[in-house]
Amino acid sequence: MIVTLGESLVDVIGDKAYVGGSPLNVAMAASRLDSSVAYVGRISSDEYGKQILDRLIEDLVFFEPRLCNTEKPTSSSKAIVQASGDVSYSFSFDGTAAMSTTSDDILLGFESIADLEYVFTGSVALACEPCGSAIEDVISGLDDDVVVFIDPNVRVSAAKDMEKLKQRLERMFRRADVVRFSSDDIEALYGDVEDGWVAERMANLGVGNLIITRGRHGSSWYCGDLVLNEPAMEVDVVDTIGCGDTFDGSILHCLDRLGYHENRQLGENEIRKILKFAALAATENCRRKGCNPPRLGDCRELDEIESSL
Repeated sequence: MIVTLGESLVDVIGDKAYVGGSPLNVAMAASRLDSSVAYVGRISSDEYGKQILDRLIEDLVFFEPRLCNTEKPTSSSKAIVQASGDVSYSFSFDGTAAMSTTSDDILLGFESIADLEYVFTGSVALACEPCGSAIEDVISGLDDDVVVFIDPNVRVSAAKDMEKLKQRLERMFRRADVVRFSSDDIEALYGDVEDGWVAERMANLGVGNLIITRGRHGSSWYCGDLVLNEPAMEVDVVDTIGCGDTFDGSILHCLDRLGYHENRQLGENEIRKILKFAALAATENCRRKGCNPPRLGDCRELDEIESSL
């Protein structure tokens, strides 16, 4: 099973609230592709929390009911969509349900998961307390056979101390099997550096698979001496909300389908298919308003790649 850790929230766009939060979106994306997925984190009993639960149920994402009764409010972000479809965010996190998640909460969520195989985390939860410390502690204590995927998904406006966040991430990267950076993540954490510099740094930290995405400029996968590139696809962008999350969820689904948890091996042809599949899924999401990842059956080319894995 794939498990995601981190924030759930609502994205407020105009006068409407959409269920979001990177780890929750990743769970939704992987589940829509027919992977078995659970989201672990505190969820508020307020109206927004009920909206989040409805979405998890609708998309067949497992959750721990005992973590869904806190009276603390749901985290929220105000999303401003530019004419290009790019999005900027401002956040309201202090004293909220998701950000109050503790190590004990996460371990409680793990109790009902018999086959913990993949754990995904990242985004603003790692910059907040006590949630950030809780996730770091749990990740460091996972069995070696659990595949760990980290997407920093850095939101500078939500990080009170960027240096502290960077140090936490680099500690966590030492346990990661897969790390994905966007070009924005790289700039926020390391400044104006070349992708090759990032690849070398991650290799020195023990990261076996590094993925770098650059929006309209495509993506790359670094694995040992192997570097594979995938061009971006042409798309009329509605907005980019959840685009990276859809990409991550698609990667996880492909790893799950390929049995990476057991064999820990990926060939060049398999990596090319994974990158193509994830790019297609993210492109489909960009055609839609908000985070709305595709399902199998929505896109013939997605189905063809998935069936060949």
